[in-house]
Amino acid sequence: MTGRRHFGSTRKLPSGRWQAGYWHNGTRHVAPRTFPAKADAQAWLSAVETDVNRGAWVDPSGGRLTVAQLASRWLASNPTKRASSRVRDDVVLRLHVLPSLGDITLASVTPAEIQALVNAWAVEHAPSTVGRQYSALRAMFTYAAASDLISRTPCPGTGGAGRHCGRRGVPPHVRD
Repeated sequence: MTGRRHFGSTRKLPSGRWQAGYWHNGTRHVAPRTFPAKADAQAWLSAVETDVNRGAWVDPSGGRLTVAQLASRWLASNPTKRASSRVRDDVVLRLHVLPSLGDITLASVTPAEIQALVNAWAVEHAPSTVGRQYSALRAMFTYAAASDLISRTPCPGTGGAGRHCGRRGVPPHVRD
């Protein structure tokens, strides 16, 4: 046995610290930090390998995308969407989502920020409008999670808008 790992590799840097990296889906990924010991770097690789094997791996570069970059990808992701739906989603994003969240990275968007945004919408808009806006926002973040850009969506509920926006057009987690 050569002692070579089956997943990833480690190397000692001139500083004496250890760097870990691996290939996945044709792309090289390097640990976001260096490690004081080789065993620490190998433990990090083992954790990543476990995530890959159980289908929980998330592309570490995906979380660095901004919400505006995600919006662009999401709008382009479904060329078969009806033109009227595409225009509606574009308007919701441009006027209601991107001014508040556009410059924030995906990894840093929290459910609390989503709740605050929806609460602000509920003050200014009719319940049905809030429901449509939330539906587009939730669909965009669900796309990000399904594309392994983030581990999970910050928008609670992934079912139909009717189930999650209820009688007042506001998601249940947002109601007083």
